[in-house]
Amino acid sequence: MKNILHMLSIFINAFKCMGLNISNFKLKPYEEKYAEKAFYKLLGPDTESWQVYKDYHINKKLSKTLYYKNKRVGIYILGKIDDLEEYFSAYNNETYTTPKGHVITYKIKFRKNLKKYFNKKGIHGIALYIEPKYRGYGAGKMLIEYAKSKGDYTLGGHDVKLDNLKHWLKIRFLAANIYTVKKGKKKLDSYYTISPINSNN
Repeated sequence: MKNILHMLSIFINAFKCMGLNISNFKLKPYEEKYAEKAFYKLLGPDTESWQVYKDYHINKKLSKTLYYKNKRVGIYILGKIDDLEEYFSAYNNETYTTPKGHVITYKIKFRKNLKKYFNKKGIHGIALYIEPKYRGYGAGKMLIEYAKSKGDYTLGGHDVKLDNLKHWLKIRFLAANIYTVKKGKKKLDSYYTISPINSNN
């Protein structure tokens, strides 16, 4: 019965989205309340990193909310990287206390030499979210191209929970593994991917 209902749901959503036109997707200013909801939808209700991103990393002018006609259907939460070397230096061994009182330290293991990026203007792709029934119509690519137009490269973080690294490696390469140390225990937390430097820069 559950399988039947699931298939029915997919069919209904597909039917609703028939005739979607990419030209009806529009980028509008960042909406923080929706951004927070999208962030928790992506990473789950137990994630403790929203406040850190909100306080230190999100650039509200760069970030965009995605609309289809008059309906809000997604968001790309972005940050700005003026100096990649400085960014990683500050991030490596960074310690912070989560809202739940947990003390966490970040450790970075680089997978590539990123020296050629150090004097470039970067965009930090923090979180890209599109409502499920609006996926597959080019909106994600539209958001990615928007971010690309704003800098020399895009750096993206990918939580291991999302299991989406293979998808992003189609357009970027693996730059680093991020580990967290909590109560003396080290575990893989996320990955960083980075795009090739824009050819026109």
